[in-house]
Amino acid sequence: MRIWHDASYLTDKDKLMIDRGLARKGYHSLRFSFVYTPEEREQNRQMSMMSHSMSPERWHQICVQDAVRRSDAMHQVMEEISKQFVCDQYEKEQRLQYDDPAWELFFWCNSFNNTFRGSGLTDRDYSYFTLTFNSQHDLDKQDEIRCKVLELLESKYADWPNLDIANQHRAFPDEPKIQAAVKAALPIVLNYPCQYGNMTGKVVQTTGGYFFKKKYARKYGYRLDDLDLLEIAWSMPKVESMLEVCHP
Repeated sequence: MRIWHDASYLTDKDKLMIDRGLARKGYHSLRFSFVYTPEEREQNRQMSMMSHSMSPERWHQICVQDAVRRSDAMHQVMEEISKQFVCDQYEKEQRLQYDDPAWELFFWCNSFNNTFRGSGLTDRDYSYFTLTFNSQHDLDKQDEIRCKVLELLESKYADWPNLDIANQHRAFPDEPKIQAAVKAALPIVLNYPCQYGNMTGKVVQTTGGYFFKKKYARKYGYRLDDLDLLEIAWSMPKVESMLEVCHP
């Protein structure tokens, strides 16, 4: 079993917000995959090379059997999880409200209709599935559930090499902190020369919000969100001293 952390969904802005204390790094979901071992990949490669000597029907049968094997193996993993945790959408006859705090994990997987068209298989394909945390729970509760799921699986599948589990990271903005930071930054950035990307200009306020006006431009060009404003402020020289002047 392999457990790893996937931070690829964190944008540069997410990372900046986390570094500045305006967002907290948490987890969006757990992602489960059946992966072949290097030995199995080599066996599959050799089998594929031999496929030309088989009838199409026989090769199709082998592929279907392997797809079912992978799905069935991962289905057992999900069964173990469902015994310990309330998993919305897993039991087909059970449906909870999405904003109901009663469920702990939201189940999703694909179907063979999408992953293996023409196979004759129509049911769920469990070889890849995700469990998303309930947004009605705070981050500490979500992390508690995540840790318990991993502890359960480590106790049962630690020696199974085909099980791959990714902890998918996500940034959770702290809106009160962001609004306070924006309020402090506005006197710094409004109507003062500044940089936005590779452009020089200034930030102006209109009834439609805040915009970056490029130097010599006659019209307002670039609408700014809260993080844009903060990034501009952070890039300006002597921001700390300017904050002290603006907020004695």
